[in-house]
Amino acid sequence: MRILHIVPGAPYGGMQWLVSDLASEQTRQGMDVRVLVIYDSPALLAEMDANGVRCHTVAGRRPSLRALMRYRSLIREMAPDLVHLHGGLLWSNLLGLSDKRCPWLFHAHSYPPDSTEIRTRLLKFTNSRLTDAIVGVSRSVSDAFRQGNRTGVPVFTVYNGVRMPENPEFLSVRRRKGCTFGMATRFAADKGVLEFVEVASEIARRLPEASFALAGEGPLLEEARLRAAGRGLAGRFRFPGFIRDVNQFWADLDVCIFTAPREAFGIRLIEPMLLGIPVVAYLTGAGSDELIRDGENALTAPWGNPMALADVAVRMATDTTAALALASRAQHFAQETFSITGMARKITSVYERLRVTPLSSN
Repeated sequence: MRILHIVPGAPYGGMQWLVSDLASEQTRQGMDVRVLVIYDSPALLAEMDANGVRCHTVAGRRPSLRALMRYRSLIREMAPDLVHLHGGLLWSNLLGLSDKRCPWLFHAHSYPPDSTEIRTRLLKFTNSRLTDAIVGVSRSVSDAFRQGNRTGVPVFTVYNGVRMPENPEFLSVRRRKGCTFGMATRFAADKGVLEFVEVASEIARRLPEASFALAGEGPLLEEARLRAAGRGLAGRFRFPGFIRDVNQFWADLDVCIFTAPREAFGIRLIEPMLLGIPVVAYLTGAGSDELIRDGENALTAPWGNPMALADVAVRMATDTTAALALASRAQHFAQETFSITGMARKITSVYERLRVTPLSSN
């Protein structure tokens, strides 16, 4: 089966990493896989190259006649048996609809947009006619797409896979040097970066020696810096920017804090678990809740209660025995549940069902 993944090159983050890892695993499993990246993305192209993935790009950073022509010609030249769409843009999806020659699978990495702008409505309309099935990264995301599904397109749920560390160890709880709390994410409104600062402020009141690391890039970076300074935490906060070696970032922490208000999945919950880093998290009713077993693989607090989340974070930083026990259970859970290999197999089963008529939702 010849598979073509299509993914926007920016903003570069978890979705792009996942496409690279998935395409690489599918290649190892014997599929003929290509990736088409919309617009220039040097970081993503480097990631694809490191993973041995055959990748093509539509040059530029905005729509142009050249981009449109290259996009269409590349799809025709590759002649895929199935197109696996990750996001996409309005112009590229319209082109796909106008020249559709095989099944298209839409991979929903986030919730459907709730904007009523004409552009958003047109994108929804286009996607509803372009795609033959939808894969949601959590049951919560799948349910959201089912609710707005007027065309009867089947919706499946496949949890994201996460790259397993080569030599996982309980690095943080075995080699504690202090009390460092952190999170890695994109600095955007829905990622919980400002909420993290609020929790950090509460932790700092309880632990004078605590320090904090908030990694990533995005539009809220400067506001997060200013808010940390306003809470008197400027000297205790580290903003390392984009992290290439995310496992090393997690390994340098004592506790991972998850504060996103509405995360569709939550790779940044699983990555520290795999390294034996204790995780504390807000429960929000979103897809991230599906990854959490309170008291088993994470400690939790109700959304919007920074004092409660700070309490469990401090417990994980100061009670090494409890932290080690939680980290051990969480690591086993993550290894058993979120492998790239397992994800790829489940995606393949969706591909196979897409080639059988009629399809039924599950």
